[in-house]
Amino acid sequence: MKHLWLIGAFWLAYTVPVSSQSFSHSISNLGTKEEKTIVVDGMKVVFPVDQEDVIQLLLPTFAIHREARKEHAARAAKEMNEAFLELQPKFKVLVQKLLGIDELNEGFDEAVEKELARVKKVTRQWVDWSGDIREIHFWNHATVQPFVNSETGGTTFEEIRFFPESNGNTKFTLLPPFMDEFGIGLGKLRPDLKKVQAFRLDIPLFGKPGESASSVATSVMQGNLLIAEGQNKLAAQLGGNIYKEVVESLLLDQIEAQFFTKDTPKSITRGMARYYLLMNIILSERDNALQMLPQLLYFPIPENRKNAAKFLEKVATMDPLRTDDPELQDAAGRILMMSVFQSAQNTNKDKAIFVEFKKAGIVIPKGGLNREEFIAALRKTYPNINKQLSGTRAEVVKMMRDNFLKTVKKKKAPFVLPEDYQKRKIDGMTFFHPKLLSKAVDKLGPEWAQNIRDAQEVIKKRFNAPIVPSITISEKDSASLQKYGLTGNIDEMRMWAGQTALIANTGHLAIRLFAGNEVQIWFKEDLIDLMKSGVEVPDFAMNKTGDSVTFDFSFTYDVSASVGNVLEMIASYPAKFFPVVIKDVDKMAKASLDEQIAAIRKGDVLIGQLTKSKKTITPEQLTGKTTRFFSDQQAFFVVIHEVVEADLMRGTIASEYRRWFCDGLANVIAIRECDRRFGAKVGMETFASMLNEEQVKRHKAKVDLLKWAAVEAEDDSIIEAKGLSAAHYFYATKALLTATEGRDTEFIANWIAKINETNWTRTNAETVIRAYDELTGDDLLNILNLSLAMGEGDDRIEIWNQTNGGKNDRGSTKANVIFYLDDKEVWRKDEVKLSWVKGQDMVTKVEIPRIKVNRVRVEISEFHFRGGGLAEIQLFRDGKNIARGGRVEASGFWAKNKKYSPSKVVDGITSGNQKDGGYWLLPNKKAGWIVIHIAD
Repeated sequence: MKHLWLIGAFWLAYTVPVSSQSFSHSISNLGTKEEKTIVVDGMKVVFPVDQEDVIQLLLPTFAIHREARKEHAARAAKEMNEAFLELQPKFKVLVQKLLGIDELNEGFDEAVEKELARVKKVTRQWVDWSGDIREIHFWNHATVQPFVNSETGGTTFEEIRFFPESNGNTKFTLLPPFMDEFGIGLGKLRPDLKKVQAFRLDIPLFGKPGESASSVATSVMQGNLLIAEGQNKLAAQLGGNIYKEVVESLLLDQIEAQFFTKDTPKSITRGMARYYLLMNIILSERDNALQMLPQLLYFPIPENRKNAAKFLEKVATMDPLRTDDPELQDAAGRILMMSVFQSAQNTNKDKAIFVEFKKAGIVIPKGGLNREEFIAALRKTYPNINKQLSGTRAEVVKMMRDNFLKTVKKKKAPFVLPEDYQKRKIDGMTFFHPKLLSKAVDKLGPEWAQNIRDAQEVIKKRFNAPIVPSITISEKDSASLQKYGLTGNIDEMRMWAGQTALIANTGHLAIRLFAGNEVQIWFKEDLIDLMKSGVEVPDFAMNKTGDSVTFDFSFTYDVSASVGNVLEMIASYPAKFFPVVIKDVDKMAKASLDEQIAAIRKGDVLIGQLTKSKKTITPEQLTGKTTRFFSDQQAFFVVIHEVVEADLMRGTIASEYRRWFCDGLANVIAIRECDRRFGAKVGMETFASMLNEEQVKRHKAKVDLLKWAAVEAEDDSIIEAKGLSAAHYFYATKALLTATEGRDTEFIANWIAKINETNWTRTNAETVIRAYDELTGDDLLNILNLSLAMGEGDDRIEIWNQTNGGKNDRGSTKANVIFYLDDKEVWRKDEVKLSWVKGQDMVTKVEIPRIKVNRVRVEISEFHFRGGGLAEIQLFRDGKNIARGGRVEASGFWAKNKKYSPSKVVDGITSGNQKDGGYWLLPNKKAGWIVIHIAD
């Protein structure tokens, strides 16, 4: 697993991957799979039940959208039919010009009428399909998963396809049932369909986690407008496709009537018709002609991958001019079309083939050419046609394979030692290496063999400790979590108990990880070439672009297995080898022996590390980061945190900016549960033991709790800034501790329940804050801000006590400190214990938030012997005491003696141990208060 504590509790950083979690914390498949169906004016609407609030907002738009579709469909059909009527007389001129002939056969007008009737059929289909919506199906992240292409991330539904783009936009393609998705010309349209139903509209509801229903609905409305625009474009595209099909059909009709015998194969006559269609496209759409070539070349292949492979093998070996297999006619015709086009291009001949035949002295007999006569004419006119046919056939087959057989899985070739590599023993250690580096390995091998053995012995002695068992998780622990309104999943708790125990047993894993007795030395170029050829090299993996390789230094195991079983399983695994990867094979061929040895050392990733640290090697050195061996308290803390966080994420808050709440509250509950299990104050002590408070405080200025993104949405800056994520954990916990201080378990359960009143997919920080404020009447946002405002720089309040001029019969022992801005309380700290020592001037320093304040109130609630009082109150901002000389009010002062008046707390005299005064005294044995007004 990449991170043992969720992607990263800040006190865990164990880099050796050992497992994948069975309890996923991902919300990539956001939402429920449960769907609901309603009928709106005869139209079926299907949607995930957790999106009903969005659907209610969209309902009024359905009728508007449907009415617009009807209007547009009818108008587009009328315009297409009128356009083709206008084209009717022009088709005659076009066909004559393309074929280079003076007269058309008598049946041409009849053929045109037939084509126009087909046009009307297709436009009726367009109206039937495009003029209304029979069903709208809305998909959330969870329900759309079966339709997602794992390679492209695109989504294909029944009649619409979505393609995500790198700029964050999404393209879409509409898929009408009467129009083939691929190809151009004959075969593209299907007017023979018995019935065309109204369009089914599939719409992904891909709102961000925590996004409001209105925001998602707005996005959907905008998306519908785009689909309407797509409908307009599709109408234009349909008109273009009909035109090309009509032109090719009319060309085919004339070619068959004037140039070929009735028994000439369709592959030849259709190939010629398609060739002339290409000429027309070049003349009319010069800029787009080359982009259309793949579509012109396209011919359908079997959907079954195995049958498709066999079909393409047949195409690859057929003679396009002599094939009589009906299954191959279409492919042969398109290959012929492209071959003649390329031959004409290469010889600068006239693009009208039959004109070139005439120039070459070939007379087309009455009744037309048969196949053999056409082949002879073709060879005489284009002497290189056979070579061209062979090359085009290979190109077309490759294109079809690439486009439609991508998912065919190739069998991995078995690993065989490359010819220019060798494997041999040196001092009991196996070395696998290029023969080119034999002398360098001879010299380096004994040193490495000895170093590896020495390090392995050290690891065995140092880490072969008794197995640490998992901390026991009982039904009592599960039941305790349920009181917070959580599921308290005991299986999940025990799984995390096993995870923490495995960390405590890291040494056993380290022993096996470094127990290998083989060194593999590779040239990177050889390794990549071998893997690109389909060879599976054990323990190496290549990236998608094929320019780098990684070594898998990991073990996997079942997370439900016991610690003992896992370690037993690991001990039985084949030991890993020590990999060395070197660049620049050509450079190494010319390098000196010393240069080769230096390159081998540089390519090593493990042996040198073991060699340098074998005397003092620790798990920290092996992994490169901190590895903790948890105490029972720490292990239990981690278990509770992980289970609570997962519970909150899965059932309470969906927003990607949820971590301040999930992690903060998870720590609060873990602290309380540690207290329950191990005793009072253990929870806070455990939390403190798992982080460095001083280090995290250095990042406080960069912390933004409400913008702390979940791992799946985390910005690189968070990942790269060392300690920043830990700082977020710390301040989120600090804020939630304040928010829940003095509030019992039932309050937390009520808070979670209040949040759960909102649809989970809509929950965000605002939901959480609003629920808290409604339950408490307090301002959670203010609490979050104050958690970060505390202790900024050297800001503090200093409360100086007094001993009544050394008589030691008076002094304050406990107080509440409250800050106000005008009439609003903005911060307080209750029951501050004030230092008091007989005969000494004592000061109590209190960390304060950096917030605007113009009034400070100190309430003396407990005092020593005769009564309370203070020598001085100082409020420091940026090193300056801003309370000095401020206007003061108080509940009273002793005997109304001005010597002990309230103004003494701002006179600059901090001593309350002097006989001549300078301090404030309260009336005998009475609690009281004092207020200092701070000037702007």
